[in-house]
Amino acid sequence: MKRFIVLGALALCLLSGTAMADKARNIASDADSQYHAAHLENHLDTTDVYCTGNYVKVRNKINGKKVVGHLEQADQFQLLDIQKGWVKIKVTYSDKTSPDSHKGMTGWLNADYVDCYCDAGEYAGEGEANGFVYADENCRNYDEVIELYIRAIKERWDSDKIISEFGFEPYCFISSLEKDGYILKDLDQDGSDELIILSRGSLESSRYQNEDMLYAVYTMKNGKPIRVLDSWTRSRNYLCADGGIYNEGSDGASYSTWCIRDIKNGRIVVREGVQTADKMDANGEYLEGGVYLRMTESHKLYDGEEISEEQADADLERYQKMLLTDDRNFVSFAEYEKKSR
Repeated sequence: MKRFIVLGALALCLLSGTAMADKARNIASDADSQYHAAHLENHLDTTDVYCTGNYVKVRNKINGKKVVGHLEQADQFQLLDIQKGWVKIKVTYSDKTSPDSHKGMTGWLNADYVDCYCDAGEYAGEGEANGFVYADENCRNYDEVIELYIRAIKERWDSDKIISEFGFEPYCFISSLEKDGYILKDLDQDGSDELIILSRGSLESSRYQNEDMLYAVYTMKNGKPIRVLDSWTRSRNYLCADGGIYNEGSDGASYSTWCIRDIKNGRIVVREGVQTADKMDANGEYLEGGVYLRMTESHKLYDGEEISEEQADADLERYQKMLLTDDRNFVSFAEYEKKSR
């Protein structure tokens, strides 16, 4: 993995208590987490909650080192308690796809990875933000989305504004009219272009050094643009020449992913990938070291076919060669403004 040491080191140094999973409600700050945990208190003693990812670690106590099992999206559980940003759960139904959860399993996990079925208005608070949606969800076409990003740059939105209007992690957001912009490309081959918001630098070989990336992807659904993907610190995306999206993710010292993803029917699916996970024996006891596993469209994290380090090396090298390095179709926000005048 020599040529990926820098990438791997960045990913592996990010310690976390969960496997690879999307946080609930685009949580991007401590304030978001605190609000989310407070809202979940409305669901105490109920089972109308769910886990946002697969193979999410359940610990014996708040921030405990001992892992009592892992939670899957298909599992059902009761919310027993909430303390210090952690939730205590009890599994009421363990799906057959779950490798090591069982009915009655009780433990703690980070509240960021537990969500409820409340709609946006209910989640934001009755009366205060009824019908709340992010600003880009109100856009009627791609031009309005582009103009919203331009406004964010020109008005110099701060972190709180970026979070409230977009739900983005501020570190992974556009910052320059000249360096940032978009590409229109039919990624899913349905005859309609997707709108890809990205930096010009993400199309260059120095993308990692300069921390450039693809920020967001929009597709048209029911006649209006919807955001189907965005980047954050532990899940960065890059555009591939064939219309795929290369993703590098990390969720702890032993959990990293490198995969090619596609848009299908307005959602993101995994085409193929490589992941790392803890090494375990037949009884589920942790062993020293880790393993490389295959990822497929089923996207069952951390339970794929084991592959060799050499095969993982070869796959990662192939993914790098798939990245788009042609910026001829890139339009900076500054260029867009000139054309619009």
